[in-house]
Amino acid sequence: MLQRVNWSIANIGGFTPVYVFTPPYTVELKLTNESEQETMEGNFRLYADKPYATRSQLANLGQQTLAAGETGTFSFNVPIGFGVVKQFAKVFQGWLGEEPLLFS
Repeated sequence: MLQRVNWSIANIGGFTPVYVFTPPYTVELKLTNESEQETMEGNFRLYADKPYATRSQLANLGQQTLAAGETGTFSFNVPIGFGVVKQFAKVFQGWLGEEPLLFS
């Protein structure tokens, strides 16, 4: 779940509010390990898909460990000039539980 926690804001809507968030602003990302038994350990990154099929890394949350059922909260800044975002993609690279590593 992404949540903006510090921003410049303008209500540009009519009856239904539409908000424009102007960088820089701070975003809070909550990641939950929904496993009932396994620990997640690895690197988390957040990417933003922009118009015209470009993807940019927005945040590298680094090496993290989330126990089974645990939620971690991470804050990062969206820089000035980052631009419009169509959707977000979270990437986890690491281990879930204690599976052995296989190398080829």
